[in-house]
Amino acid sequence: MSLVGFKQVKIGILGEDDKVTKTFTINGETNKGATVDIEINGFDIEPITQYGSDVAYYVLSQGATELDVNMSVLDLPDEVLNAVLGQVEGEDGISWSGENTIAPYVALLAQSQDPQGNDVYFGLPKGKFSTESVKANTKEKDPKELEADALKGKFVTKQIDGEARVFGKGKGAKALAAFETALFKTAVTSPKG
Repeated sequence: MSLVGFKQVKIGILGEDDKVTKTFTINGETNKGATVDIEINGFDIEPITQYGSDVAYYVLSQGATELDVNMSVLDLPDEVLNAVLGQVEGEDGISWSGENTIAPYVALLAQSQDPQGNDVYFGLPKGKFSTESVKANTKEKDPKELEADALKGKFVTKQIDGEARVFGKGKGAKALAAFETALFKTAVTSPKG
């Protein structure tokens, strides 16, 4: 599928019973972050050949149950980063990571478009994010572009409509409404822009 752009992403923090406790939308609003890119990997299930009666009898190649997500965001707000990494900001303004830091499960809904301009949505119902590094560079004579924050995620199956689901895609308002219900269990909201 050919995609054009990465307009926005909605992240839901999952609490007990996989219910969303808080959502964040990153869509290019000033000082609230902007999406750069997203890559979802792991669809290529390695087929296994089963032998019987001295011949290749059966090929087992059944669906994906876990996916890797790499996402880059410019100017990711601290509130969002803390929430997805499981960090809690103290009254002193410090957000610590340590041995007791546990990232929560999250749900993710990404929006792009197809070459004809139709909105395309990707939903991942349950996963966890991490970040690999924090980096700062010296200022130079000529200004540089902002460096995007990189999030790495591992997403697993969640029961939706009685089946284990790990990834969904759809186009248009009907798909958006279904994703909002399946991923966030909230009232349908239209994307901004």
